[in-house]
Amino acid sequence: MTREFAVVGGGNMARAIVAGAVASGRFAAEAFTIADPNAEKRAPYAEMGVATVEHASALREPLERGATLLVAVKPQMLTAAAADVPIVGRRVLVCSILGGATIDIVAGALTGPLGAPPAVVRVMPNTPAQVGAGMSALAVGTGVTEEEAELIDELFRSVGETVRLDEPQIDAFSAVIGSGPAYVFLFAECLERGAHAMGLPEAAVRGMVTQLLMGSAQLLTASAPEDPAVLRHAVTSKGGSTAAALAVFEEASYADVVVRALEAARHRSVELAEEAAS
Repeated sequence: MTREFAVVGGGNMARAIVAGAVASGRFAAEAFTIADPNAEKRAPYAEMGVATVEHASALREPLERGATLLVAVKPQMLTAAAADVPIVGRRVLVCSILGGATIDIVAGALTGPLGAPPAVVRVMPNTPAQVGAGMSALAVGTGVTEEEAELIDELFRSVGETVRLDEPQIDAFSAVIGSGPAYVFLFAECLERGAHAMGLPEAAVRGMVTQLLMGSAQLLTASAPEDPAVLRHAVTSKGGSTAAALAVFEEASYADVVVRALEAARHRSVELAEEAAS
């Protein structure tokens, strides 16, 4: 099978995927053709040596050569983007990174424009893919061969780690991991705000907080499969300052708040799928 990709949508996530794939050496810049009507979004690809076109209708040649169609537009733009896809009259492998859009929704939107039902792999990446440290979940649709699934897996391994899940699990993955960077960044904001309030030097705070997060993540990785609670207890002396801080978290039902937030995110992901289907 061909290792070529026709990409609809040239936004930040698509750029992270393509840049990471090329930088990893696993895929050549010539393997990608990007379709986006925005000239500013196309410009960074040209700098990478990646071919660009203004409209998805111009992706006929790579698709006829057997390229995988990577759909990277906003979910609400799926119908309009699909209408611009050229008819090739045969089965096409499709990789979708549209949040909330199920495999059936993506297949339904593209069957008519492509001229035949596609085989769809749904992928939920997260934004650390922009620095090669992403975590992506793959849900493999009916009719996708193992060779095709491995191609998509390899593409996303070039920007981080991957896991394969059943599609019903994607909403939970999205809530915990897809949205997860926002939770970490919020915690970083709070740490910085507290550090400033307690008089730590402003110029040094960002670096200190960043190192805290990086070092903690590395320690968690090095300690696997040990439970995170073990690491938490190791730094918490009875009656000490850490224990005092954790007592405030416990009083505020921090763990319950986190779980409620995840449930809200998963619920909204399900709603988005329902809205896309209607």
